[in-house]
Amino acid sequence: MDSAKLALEISRLKIRCEIHEALLAKTTLAMWLSIPGTSTQEARVAVLEEFESIAEGLRKTFFSSEKYPDLDDSEKALYYEEMREIVEHMKSYVNLLTSKKS
Repeated sequence: MDSAKLALEISRLKIRCEIHEALLAKTTLAMWLSIPGTSTQEARVAVLEEFESIAEGLRKTFFSSEKYPDLDDSEKALYYEEMREIVEHMKSYVNLLTSKKS
């Protein structure tokens, strides 16, 4: 695969990831909003806390010596930072989706 095709494939993957992140954020928010009596603000807080919980779970997973014994601490930190960026990006969708409804 030449560099132009590789760059195109990477761009496609990035777009797919962004679509999946947005859909997951929207679905999770909709799930919370479907609970009777839940306000937009309460749903927003719950979803943001849920994503923070995911980030914490990932941190524990990456730094667990049993799960990834072949990775050194710097590699684990790099993977965790990447996952943290994804979680923060997902949280930005929730903030965007709830900012007009607050």
